Amino acid sequence: MRERVYKIFKKKRLEAKLSQAKLAKLARCKKSTITNIETGRCIPREKTICKLGKILGFSQHEIIKYLELARYNRRDRDEIQMEYVVKSAERILKRHRQ
Repeated sequence: MRERVYKIFKKKRLEAKLSQAKLAKLARCKKSTITNIETGRCIPREKTICKLGKILGFSQHEIIKYLELARYNRRDRDEIQMEYVVKSAERILKRHRQ
């Protein structure tokens, strides 16, 4: 099972002994952005991954790995959303046929 990007960032932040507020200040973003990344509510963009990775001391190899994970996570999310849309459309069509 692929490791989720949000788990990686939270783990690294805690290892660095940074609060979400402090990390947000260093990254020049909102604390809510950090919260959303760490809870999996959003998948960070490449620019954000690079910025946070640099602050948290990721190696270049790790940043590339996490960029790939984010792409996979984004694709998975899009597939799940598409499945939901298709199932919803099928239910609506079924109701209208009756």
